[in-house]
Amino acid sequence: SPANRMYTLSTEVETASTSRENLFAFCLTDEYLENIAELKKYFEESSIRFIMGEQDIDTEWEKYKAEYLAMGGETVRQSQLKMYNENKGTNYTFRE
Repeated sequence: SPANRMYTLSTEVETASTSRENLFAFCLTDEYLENIAELKKYFEESSIRFIMGEQDIDTEWEKYKAEYLAMGGETVRQSQLKMYNENKGTNYTFRE
């Protein structure tokens, strides 16, 4: 049936997808809770500036990333990775 074929195709696409689930979705660390509002605001405002052409993504992306990490993003991601590893018994690290 068309419904079964659609299901099969969507499953194949999902399986072939290179996207990953958000491993830290439930790692609500103290660092996350303390920093997320400011980080989200910075992300949203920067996204709009990049989309609208007010910032050049080719020349200003590294500056954006450095600022995001410096304002708490690095602390948040490290705390979430630590919690994830403790909960799952893993020893993952971030790729440099």
